[in-house]
Amino acid sequence: MKIHSKVPLYLALVVAVAYLATWQSGWQLAINSTKSMPRGIYLVAPLHTVERAQVVSLCISNLAAASVYKARKYVPLSNQCPLGLPRLLKPVVAIPGDLVSISAAGTTVNGQLLPNSRVFDTDSEGRNIEHLHLGWSKRLGSGEYFVLANYLKRSLDSRYYGPLRRDDLKGHAWPLITF
Repeated sequence: MKIHSKVPLYLALVVAVAYLATWQSGWQLAINSTKSMPRGIYLVAPLHTVERAQVVSLCISNLAAASVYKARKYVPLSNQCPLGLPRLLKPVVAIPGDLVSISAAGTTVNGQLLPNSRVFDTDSEGRNIEHLHLGWSKRLGSGEYFVLANYLKRSLDSRYYGPLRRDDLKGHAWPLITF
């Protein structure tokens, strides 16, 4: 397959314009290299409100979980978040007042089963991984959010590190270029 010679130039131009447009505005560019969301470049804006289905940039605040994720190199080390992990991009599936439950069938929000949402006892390399236990159920309180990326069956999200606080959510993300 032949790639048109102007494609790399076009991509560089798009990234440069996006970078300049976001510079000093509180907006940022984020590169998603994980498999749980489409890989590519995302535009991240300051987060004013949080809604279901919104993709957010977040920091994991669960210290025990973050220690395991760093040791196993699930994501690269980074100084973007206090616990030494990078910001992740995930969709919000539940907001304050929503009832989230974990069962063998998967994760439900307000009684609706989400696709590709079951928990796994082991990671993709067969190592045990902690997750919310089967039978876990919680109505999210004020300032609590549940993120779950069901783009594929295995994603490092709230099923494993629990609900997030509002302070853990750093921005609203939109895909600019995905692969």
